[in-house]
This record gives sequence, structure tokens and C-alpha cells, in this order.
Amino acid sequence: MRFFVTANIKKNKPLYILVLFLLVFSLFYLVTSTLEFYSKYGFSFKSIFLYFYSDFEMPEKPSLALVSENIHISLFMVSFFLLINLSLFNLTGFSDRLKPIVNLVLSFFGFTHAISDFLIYLLGPYLIHLKLLSFLLFITLSLCLVLYTLLYFLFGEDKNPGLSLLRLSVTAFFLLSFYFIFFNFILFYSKMDFSIDGIINYYLGNPQLYTKPKTFEGLIKVVNPHTILIPSFVLTLAHFSSLTKSIGKVATVLAVVAGSVDNICGLLIRYVWVEFAYLKLLSFFTLQLSLTYICIYSLLDSFKD
Repeated sequence: MRFFVTANIKKNKPLYILVLFLLVFSLFYLVTSTLEFYSKYGFSFKSIFLYFYSDFEMPEKPSLALVSENIHISLFMVSFFLLINLSLFNLTGFSDRLKPIVNLVLSFFGFTHAISDFLIYLLGPYLIHLKLLSFLLFITLSLCLVLYTLLYFLFGEDKNPGLSLLRLSVTAFFLLSFYFIFFNFILFYSKMDFSIDGIINYYLGNPQLYTKPKTFEGLIKVVNPHTILIPSFVLTLAHFSSLTKSIGKVATVLAVVAGSVDNICGLLIRYVWVEFAYLKLLSFFTLQLSLTYICIYSLLDSFKD
């Protein structure tokens, strides 16, 4: 993560090549994000309305579980995309006066795009236009930013971003991380209700609630990506903690261990012993509280100097 804080990337050829590849793949990410949005929601008020409410004549309120799961994924992807690409953009020769504005504007539209499903869930279909507008602005501005950064690294000389810009990028990442943690609670509640019975019913099914047991395929689809995503997220948070001399070793270890346990508890509940539901609840709260502690401690400490 050296490029967050240093210039002269071109002098380090392996790092320079990796950064160029990262920028190219960021462009591919924006293209695939646009295709995914179109395939899921469409680009019209009607298609987005039907996704959430099923029918114009007899609309049904969207599922909180579905909405929170969409946000859970979006916030994670947007936060890392912005952290990496804004950090690289801050190394370019773009106007130092305008760089903070670009950081704030892009972070705002990225955040609005990520949580727009929840706003629609709370306030109704009137905000569908906001969802579409925020997504299009986020994609368009991101495309311009990544293209500019790529061209600058190809033909210009990177420069030191300065402490204030670094703090701005890191602060935006931490704020998005807070919302990510918040929606983790909402996602858990919408699926399992913060109760042992709710957890058991979710994994083992309940005929009275017309729910079926989770399949091995369904569970492993969740376990597999989280096996790498959880430690990656914790590593990033711990990285910035070490940069600001606030390592929080206990919280970091707790987060990694609790995240790993929480990730496999679904399989254990389904196929080994139902009482692992208690461990599921404990590991989930331990993970979220540890992440919250790391975020708060690191964010506050980054403004001490």
C-alpha cells in the first residue's frame, strides 16, 4: 500500500507496472458495474420500480434483507475503489485546490449510490431518480478520474500528495467503513433477528415460517468470498492504524479470529451442531465491535499531528 503515502512510483518499476494494471482494471470494473446495474435494475424509472416493488398496480414493500445485502456489497466495493483510485489521483499534477473538491464530490456520489436502496426502502419510490442519477454521476466521474490518472502516470511525474489529502482519502474510507458496519447489523437483523431461534430458523429452516434449510451450495457461496474479504478489510484498517501509530493489536486479532469463526458458523450450525448458533451470535458482535473500535481509534488518531 506504499502508493497511499509516497511519490516517485515510476522509480520502482514493479510497483509502477502494478499501479498501471490496477488503473486499467479499475476501468474494467466501471464497465462491468454499469453492465451489472443495467442487468439488475435497468436504466429507467419503470424497470427500477419493478425491481423493488414487483408490480405497478399492487406494489409490495421491498425486502429489508434484499436491500441490506445489496448495500453490504456496494459499500465494500465502493469504499475500496475510492480509497485506491483517489489515493492515486492525489499523486497526479491536478490542481491542489481542486483535488479536495474532487475527493469530496466523488465520495459523496459513491456513498449516495451505495445506500440508495435503503433510502428507497425508507422513503419510497420517489427516490428512484436519485438512485439512477447518483449511479450515473459516480460512474461518469470515476471514469474521468481513472482515465486522467492513468494518462498522467503514463506521461507525467507523480508528486507527493501531502498529509491533508491523505487524511481526506483515509477519512472518506473510514466513514464508508462505519456505514458498512452499520448495515452489517441491519443485514444480520433482517435475516436472523439477533436471536438464537432466528439464527436456527435461518440455517435449518422452519415449516411454520415456510423457510427451507440452507443448502451446502448456498452456504459455500457465502463462505468462499468472505474467506478472503474479511482479512483483506481488517488488514486495510490495521494498515492505517499502524500508519497513525495506533495499532490496536488486540482489536485486530479479535476481528480476524471473530470474522473467521463467524464465516464458518453457518456450516457448523447446518451440518454439525445447532448450538453453534450461540457462537455465531457472539462472533458476529465481536467482529463488528472490533472493526468499530479500530475505525474510531484510527480516525481520531490520524488528526492528532
